[in-house]
Amino acid sequence: GDPNLTRGDLMALAADVADQGVRRVDRIIVDASYFDDQILPPAFGQQPNEVAAFRAPVSAIAVDRNAYVLRVLPGAEVGAPAHVRLLGAGYFELNNRITTAEPGRLNIIADQRGDGPRMTLRVSGSIPVDVRGVSYRRRIENPLPWVGYVFAEALRAQGIRVGDGVSVGDTPSGAALLASTESDQVATLIHALGKWSDNFVAEMLFKVMGAERHRPGRAEDAVAAVRAELEEAGIGLEGVEIVNGSGLFDGNQIAPQRIAEILRAAWNDPAIRGEYVSSLAVGGVDGTLRRRLRDLPAPRVVRAKTGTLAGVIALSGYVLGPEPGSAYAFSFLANDVRGRHGPARGLADQIATALARHLHR
Repeated sequence: GDPNLTRGDLMALAADVADQGVRRVDRIIVDASYFDDQILPPAFGQQPNEVAAFRAPVSAIAVDRNAYVLRVLPGAEVGAPAHVRLLGAGYFELNNRITTAEPGRLNIIADQRGDGPRMTLRVSGSIPVDVRGVSYRRRIENPLPWVGYVFAEALRAQGIRVGDGVSVGDTPSGAALLASTESDQVATLIHALGKWSDNFVAEMLFKVMGAERHRPGRAEDAVAAVRAELEEAGIGLEGVEIVNGSGLFDGNQIAPQRIAEILRAAWNDPAIRGEYVSSLAVGGVDGTLRRRLRDLPAPRVVRAKTGTLAGVIALSGYVLGPEPGSAYAFSFLANDVRGRHGPARGLADQIATALARHLHR
């Protein structure tokens, strides 16, 4: 359930394993039974051909946010094959047909398929000889074998012999713990989620909520957990539709009034107020609002969460009042935005700024 596990973490684990005297690993088994096997969050199937990293699958063990970097470098001369660099190379069945071309326009086409335990990656086109290299960040299709292959690569870097292949299954009974790593605290993860609108963290924490309710963690259990918390806080659920944790794609539905009620409930709960408010972007200062809301009447008075989808703009949060401990919740949602998002986003900022000026006259 750690959304921030990286290849570096696996390299550190591999070093710890080597320090235990291990010199050979016959088989790598990836145990992801903390979550169910539905790696695609609800509503993510609405764009089945989207391979960008923002649509990464969600799994109980995820490395580098279940995304990989395809790096392409030109050959030594025009006409030479280009070079492709991939981490966790054993996971990929690579067919590289990119050639080195005369200086000019970059033309690279990549097609990936992940029906089996490994991912087929076909790349073609050309890269100019004078280009230093280009990188593309894309989603992993089958994340569990990917974790195993990346870990195998880390073990081999420590001089450990690793058998071929990776399997997915339960941890064998009686297995000894040789090394471990800990995730960031939940408060730290929520901070990244709110400040930077981190969809992957949102989806992972959403699934964790389901797993802590009933294992293996399912999206349905996460939805039940969220709805139960909202009901306990006295939030009306009429017209509220929750299917995933990030709000991506056309799945979740909620009215601004309900969001304002949630904001008020969070503010009035001393157990969560501090961490929650500090996770929101500060207008004109940091996160997704660092370049917005710069004309406020007092510093750091707007704390809010942004939201952007195709045709949708959102801004919800607090304007801190002049009296210590006072705040006013607001929520702005604009649907069916046509053309550029700038005017709708500007209107949201104007509303927040007007409220701040009214309170800090």
